[in-house]
Amino acid sequence: MLLFESFSAGALAVLIVILVLLSVVGVYTIIIWPLTKWDLNGVNPESLRHGLEDVLAAVFIVGTLMGLWCFSGAAFQRRKTRRSAPART
Repeated sequence: MLLFESFSAGALAVLIVILVLLSVVGVYTIIIWPLTKWDLNGVNPESLRHGLEDVLAAVFIVGTLMGLWCFSGAAFQRRKTRRSAPART
């Protein structure tokens, strides 16, 4: 069950990245594109595909590891500090 919760955290991280990307594209479409000459004709989406796949895979892996860290309870444990032994005289 812990692994499934961690995978859902990774999927949620990918969803957040996609929503941010859609927001950036929306702002570009509504504000920047009509007011400027930046129409991105020179951008080839096929050349960016492998890089974007790698980025999404990395986001999923990091989100899964952070979910595992959080859901396992390791994020909420306090680290025990070593106390020095009392000085013997």
